[in-house]
Amino acid sequence: MTSNRTYTRRAFLDALAQRVLVYDGAMGTSLQNLNLSAEHYGGEKYNGCPDYLNITYPEAPISVHRSFLEVGVDVIETNTFRSNRLTLGEYGLGERTIEINKVGAQLARKLADEFSTPEQPRFVAGSMGPSGKLLAMGEEAEQSLVHAFVEFVDGSVLAQVGFPTMELPILYALTHPERVADAGTRRFDPVAAGSLTFEPVRPEIYPAYRLGRAAGATGGTAATAFNAANEVAVGLFLEGKMRFGRIAETIARVLDAHRPTDASTLEAVLAADAAARRLAREVACSS
Repeated sequence: MTSNRTYTRRAFLDALAQRVLVYDGAMGTSLQNLNLSAEHYGGEKYNGCPDYLNITYPEAPISVHRSFLEVGVDVIETNTFRSNRLTLGEYGLGERTIEINKVGAQLARKLADEFSTPEQPRFVAGSMGPSGKLLAMGEEAEQSLVHAFVEFVDGSVLAQVGFPTMELPILYALTHPERVADAGTRRFDPVAAGSLTFEPVRPEIYPAYRLGRAAGATGGTAATAFNAANEVAVGLFLEGKMRFGRIAETIARVLDAHRPTDASTLEAVLAADAAARRLAREVACSS
C-alpha cells in the first residue's frame, strides 16, 4: 500500500523498515514480581494502582524498563495502562491523570535515551488500557458504542464511536496507518443511537468483568488464562452442561491456580492457553 502522508519524525518508521522491532513484556507482571508494599504505592488507599508508582516510587517502573532494555528490546511501553481519568478516579487520583501520564512518559523516554545508540535507537510507546465503564444506550442497554476516549492536556476529549463490530479494529490493525473503506460496516447514526448513559460497572452483578480487569492489570499470561477459561465455560453453558452463574466461578478458580509468566512469545501464550483450558474443564467436571 502506498502512503501519501509526510512524516516529520521518521526514526521509528525508518527503523521498522529495516528490521523487526521488539517490544517489551508485561509491566504489570514485572511490577508484581517486585513484591512491593502498600507504602510503595503511597498508602493502602492506592495499593494496586501501578500507574501511581510513577509518582510514589518511580524506581519500580524504572527498574522494569531497564530490565527490558538490557536484554535488547527496541521499544518500551510507558507505565500508564490504567492512566485515564475514570480509572484513576477510583483511587481519588482523577485530577492527577495528566501528571501521571506525563511522568510515566518522561521516565520511559529518559531510559530509552540512555540505551539508544546510532546503530540501535530505542523508542517509547504510550500504553493505554480500558476505562472500566459500561455504556448503556436506550433499548440496547448492554451494547457498547464508545470504544475509546483520548484526553488531551487542554482537557478536551475525543471519543471513537461506532456500533459494535470487530471488523474495524482488525481492519485498522492490518492497514495502519491508512484508513481503508469498508462497505460492510454499519455506519454510526447518532440520531438512531439516541441518548447515551454512562454508569460504573457493578462487579457484584458482573463478576467476570472484575476478573478480566484483574487479569489485564496482572499482565503476562493472566489474560490468556482468563480468555481460555471463559471460552471453555461459555461453551459448556451453551451446550447446557453448566449453569450461567458458574461461568465466573470457573474463571476465578482457573485464575487462582494460574501462575502468570511472560507473554512475549507465541509458545508461552499457547502453553498458557492449553493449560487453562484443561484446568477449566477439570473444574467444570469436579463441581
